[in-house]
Amino acid sequence: MQIKVLTGALWRDEAGWLYLLTLLGDRYEVIEPQTITLTETLEKVQTDELEEYHYGMHVIASCVIN
Repeated sequence: MQIKVLTGALWRDEAGWLYLLTLLGDRYEVIEPQTITLTETLEKVQTDELEEYHYGMHVIASCVIN
């Protein structure tokens, strides 16, 4: 297992897993807990403080690379 900092759209699937969808269409699991950065505003948000409106926003986050 490798961890990398990536940027992409933030989503949560039906099972409750938080993931990042990159521009190339790759999906990576976001490590929780962590502080993520919203790329549009540079606001920092804790993963346990995410609201519905955060999903779909572009963020910078640490992700698991298999």
